[in-house]
Amino acid sequence: MSNSDNWRDPLSFKEVIESYGEWTGMSIYLGDGQYTIMPPRIDYRLRRLTQLYPIWFVNHLIKFGC
Repeated sequence: MSNSDNWRDPLSFKEVIESYGEWTGMSIYLGDGQYTIMPPRIDYRLRRLTQLYPIWFVNHLIKFGC
């Protein structure tokens, strides 16, 4: 990596791909019309996670009496 001397400097998307390989998970919007997976596509796993989290959170509130 080009910025290995200073770990606080952000990497560009291209540098991350060169270092770690292509993105294989969810298509995430990075800004400026750029996504982790191009062309952008719907990933239903993320939608399912966002549906399940509120259920888990409420169950824990009930469990601990909050």
